[in-house]
Amino acid sequence: MNNCFLFLAILFSLNFFALVHSENSYYLIAILRKKTDKNYDDESQRVQNKIDKLVNERMNDIYNVIEEKRDSYILENGELDSKLEELDSLPLEKRNNQRKKFLFANKSLHKRSLSNADNSTLEYIPFESELVNHVAPILNYYSISAYLSEETSKIVCNMDNVLYCEKSKALEINDDFQTDESVEMSTDKKKNSEYYNVEAIKKETGWSDVNVQKVKFSPNHLSSISQSPYYYKNSTFDNAYYYPSSAGKGIDIFIIDVGLMVDHEDFDTYEGTPYNRTISCDAICREKGIDELSGEEKKSCSYKKNNYPGHGIMASSVAGGAIYGVAKKANIHMLSYDSTNIGNVRALRYVLDHGKPHKTVVSMSLAWNEYVKSIDDILSQLIENGIIVIVCASNEDINCCAKKGEKTFYTYTGYRKAITVGATDTDTYNHGYMKSFFSNYGDCVDVFAPGFVTSAKLEGGSTTANSSSRGTSCSTPLVAGVAALIMSENSEIEYDNEKMRETLINMSIKGAITNLEYMGSADTPNRFINNGKKSIYSPDNKNIECGKDKSCSNGCCSKDGECISFQNNPWNACLIENGCQSEFGYCTTIEKSINECKEELKEYEECIIDISDDMNQKELYEKYKVYTSDKCEAFYKLHYSNQSVCTVAKKYKSFGFIDDFDREKYLDYVNLINNKLFMNDINSYSECFVPSIVKMNDDEKKEKCEFVESSKCQKFYNYFKKGYINENKYYKIPSAIKKKISNKKKIIMKECNKNKILINLLK
Repeated sequence: MNNCFLFLAILFSLNFFALVHSENSYYLIAILRKKTDKNYDDESQRVQNKIDKLVNERMNDIYNVIEEKRDSYILENGELDSKLEELDSLPLEKRNNQRKKFLFANKSLHKRSLSNADNSTLEYIPFESELVNHVAPILNYYSISAYLSEETSKIVCNMDNVLYCEKSKALEINDDFQTDESVEMSTDKKKNSEYYNVEAIKKETGWSDVNVQKVKFSPNHLSSISQSPYYYKNSTFDNAYYYPSSAGKGIDIFIIDVGLMVDHEDFDTYEGTPYNRTISCDAICREKGIDELSGEEKKSCSYKKNNYPGHGIMASSVAGGAIYGVAKKANIHMLSYDSTNIGNVRALRYVLDHGKPHKTVVSMSLAWNEYVKSIDDILSQLIENGIIVIVCASNEDINCCAKKGEKTFYTYTGYRKAITVGATDTDTYNHGYMKSFFSNYGDCVDVFAPGFVTSAKLEGGSTTANSSSRGTSCSTPLVAGVAALIMSENSEIEYDNEKMRETLINMSIKGAITNLEYMGSADTPNRFINNGKKSIYSPDNKNIECGKDKSCSNGCCSKDGECISFQNNPWNACLIENGCQSEFGYCTTIEKSINECKEELKEYEECIIDISDDMNQKELYEKYKVYTSDKCEAFYKLHYSNQSVCTVAKKYKSFGFIDDFDREKYLDYVNLINNKLFMNDINSYSECFVPSIVKMNDDEKKEKCEFVESSKCQKFYNYFKKGYINENKYYKIPSAIKKKISNKKKIIMKECNKNKILINLLK
């Protein structure tokens, strides 16, 4: 009896302490002087001084509350929170002196002296605090950071002029980021080293000059962004990266990430050349404050001590590295932040204070599954001030475009303000790209980019090593690099966020992602990043010029003596009527092209198919086999990539099926077949998954559970684990539907097991 009582007493005591111990945290506190105030940066010096004074007063009020309520900071172990040790080291002249107040140091802005005209006896003591400090002005209010207990937070958040309070949250760095060793690609030295036409590229892109990098690493994320994926038949893939010679010069890329180390050949600053640039750690941004870096600190930074900042190194390398980067002459500025919303706000404000409007790009590979007002507001302010902001879609293979208030809301993508980037596999499949299995999707994703990359690696002290990584963390800085290329090459244009979004969309390759509707959603825009060059060259090409003793190995010899590959829609140049030189390459006439097109359509007649709603499952499978056969896929590719002679012939004669056949129509057709087959198949197993049996009577429960445990359903579940519906394995189950079915299966199996136990107990 006594032992039992003692146990209950101990249990009560433990519960009591669990209830009263403090959960202390940093809070971002927004202070508003007047609703009519303009943005802080746009106000007069006089109004700014008034705001500064009010903010300093509230900071003193908050500090006083912390002092008075220090007992509310007791931790679960019964000890006082160590952060409050600062209270024991207050300046002697301030203690218990009501006529003296703190002048809180502001690292973010120029310090201003405060005076009190109404009370000349009031004295301000300069003070640098980690418990209460400035964060940044945001729009027309000022944000500060304060370390509060639950009790003090209730007092502080109800003070006069406090617009809102936000508890500090961890904004996750895109955590599916994974690294591995990169592979060096072999190159065929026998191939023609000058197989591309620089003048033709300049004409196509409008670039003032062209640089070409022969890429020797894999995964090769660079080549794919400067050419179309629809290369011709079995031609050798071009591993070169083509980019404008301006290469991002004069553009600042701010990367908000874990940190950076610059002692690597990829972070060459080209000192002593006309292309000299900056690559540095600018600041470390934490909940408790911001530290601007100088001297040797700029060469290596991380908000964590003794931490290798691999994620930040990768992002910097891909955005602007000399070897692995897109914009090889851009300035790279790292803002190391502590993964909190307060640290993130400090970093964004730093960009606002130091970035040049229309010449600055921000790259952030981070996300948080919750709405954060301070970030929403400062993001708006950045964009209004001409800063380009590019963010990741993240890596959960879900729709990341939920609206504010919905459970699946994502910070950054959900605001629908920044340019959002999804990820594809880096390799082409001769018919386009595949959405990466991890990438999020949705109508707010503006563009997709390679999500498997090679970047600099400094671990172990190497200055030349590299590693491969994956994630939308990788595709995001890549797009930031493309934005820098665009701004640098078109320096006379003032790009803002919307103009850059529009430009990236216009330059993107539409319909290049084969499985986007199937592994994503129908409303996700199908756009693959491109830097302006879509033409395809192959090392197989013998000549780029033709005439006299030179012939074209693949394509037409134009009247200007240029070899134009079949991969680059040469058909107008292939017409003899337009001066095509038939003795040096392929040529045709309008009449001949029509006849050649007829012959081609006759050869591929089996591929010209249609689908009707009244087709049964067997007929659908047969159509699917035809449509996805190697022969028909080659035929469709010739047409949607304009590599068929019919491209020119249909300008002069109608051919029905192919008249408006393009990549989008091809994908619509594939998805239509997939959806019909999927619905037919899944409906045949409808008894294997029901929402719930809880409200059914006993007979219904028994019947449903027998279905679930039947050999048919068990067979379905076995295939389902592998991502298929049945033994045909024509297609994989879309991930969104797979999750729904999986959840239903778990529920019904659990309820059936409970029901079985209950029946046995009743027996």
